[in-house]
Amino acid sequence: MIRPSGFDLYFIYRCPTCNSELWYPSEKVKMSGQVVECCNQLFKLEKMSSFTINCQFGSIIPNENVRDKAIPNENVRDKAIAILKNSGYSEQEANKLTENCKHTKVEDMVRAALSKVVT
Repeated sequence: MIRPSGFDLYFIYRCPTCNSELWYPSEKVKMSGQVVECCNQLFKLEKMSSFTINCQFGSIIPNENVRDKAIPNENVRDKAIAILKNSGYSEQEANKLTENCKHTKVEDMVRAALSKVVT
């Protein structure tokens, strides 16, 4: 059994105009004066001076009620579209890349969408 040697942390901001999720890595949020664009508006990211991550290792028994529930596909798709838009794709391109995707995890849907671009 191995333990993680590091992590990758993203903060999720919500556009006050369209309610889209805007994902930014912790390194970008730590810097002061960071500005993001959404809905043809510029928004300044609130700088975080510190945050804490608490990792606990040990046995975890999943809750039976939660383990088998899939996230509704539309919620996953909305989040995947927001990530693609944040990566420079237009709303139309992001919609086309994610249409007919059946993934229940955001990461899997984004990977599948991006694989369509590469192939």
